[in-house]
Amino acid sequence: MKRARSKYQGKKSQELKQLALDYVENKIFGSWDIPKTEKSNIIGMVFLPIMFIEKKDIPKGLCHVYAYLKDAGPRSINGYPIFWSCSFLNKKEFQEFIQHVNKILEYRKKFLDYEKS
Repeated sequence: MKRARSKYQGKKSQELKQLALDYVENKIFGSWDIPKTEKSNIIGMVFLPIMFIEKKDIPKGLCHVYAYLKDAGPRSINGYPIFWSCSFLNKKEFQEFIQHVNKILEYRKKFLDYEKS
């Protein structure tokens, strides 16, 4: 029986803002946290569902995978958490996410610098 290919439903801007805040608060681990030199060898062991997805079933344009650390399994691999579920970001979403992360970090820096004065 042929399985229907699921269509990727993109994230809304508000979801990306919350994701950025959660990332800055160290609640999220993403594929961007794995150095490029290690990524091809370990990403499937960190985000286990990737190992079971056939390439043809992955919607085009997805470039990053992430998961909430609270959902990590009890073990780790080479110091990285292991996840039994994960979510994805496409290139456009990842760019917007990074912009939000940078804004949050900038606001936090301004706030801390203001406190020093």
